[in-house]
Amino acid sequence: MTTPPPTLSGSSGLDVLRAMLRERSVLAGLSAMRRHLGRIFQITLPGFRPVVLSGHAHNRRVLVDQRADFLWRSERDPVTRLLRHGVLVEDGESHDRLRALMDPGLQRGNVYAHIGAMWRFTDQVTESWKDGAPLDMLVEMRKIALLILIGTLFGVDASRDLDRYLYDLIEKRRASGAESSDLLSALIRCPELDDDLIRDQLLTMLIAGHDTSTALLAWTLYLLGEHPETMRAIREEIDRTLPPLPDAPDPE
Repeated sequence: MTTPPPTLSGSSGLDVLRAMLRERSVLAGLSAMRRHLGRIFQITLPGFRPVVLSGHAHNRRVLVDQRADFLWRSERDPVTRLLRHGVLVEDGESHDRLRALMDPGLQRGNVYAHIGAMWRFTDQVTESWKDGAPLDMLVEMRKIALLILIGTLFGVDASRDLDRYLYDLIEKRRASGAESSDLLSALIRCPELDDDLIRDQLLTMLIAGHDTSTALLAWTLYLLGEHPETMRAIREEIDRTLPPLPDAPDPE
């Protein structure tokens, strides 16, 4: 950028503060900032001065058109310390190489094989729901997303201390020599990846993958609750096109 992005001052700062206090939400504050400052602005706090960009054009700029101009990795970031060399915190050739190695295990054909498991894990969570009882959909969708991710990407249905669990998983899969279309097998087949790098990618997928899916599912259900006519149309389509319970749908 040729000029610094705008920042809050005076009445605009008070308006943002009021929005956050009124709705008890950081998102409300960010929305107020965009209203006052536009789609590019900077937040100035002691030791923390992020620039915020919103809208599809700026997303494309950062993620596609000019992605080589931005660095995702920061050695001081706690996420980097956790994920180490996971694809989410790698840049340039290292990121592209890891992404290319992981892509085959995430392609549509390999996902189709897990439809039955996705159906089963969803039932496992929803069976505990009671008609008329309030539920936190963010929590419930997180349960479903984590079960599906662990069960389909790693080919297991378990959890324990994360690092010990992941290394044990890698060791057992290597020793078994079992062939599978899941992500873990795809990573193990890559001779250039040692156990440490495989662990980093698995943890990255577990954290980044479940969080985005959780948010997407929770917002979808919220919006369906806000638009009952759309909910009715979806129910009718489900009844018309899906097989009767307990059969799982096929890819088509």
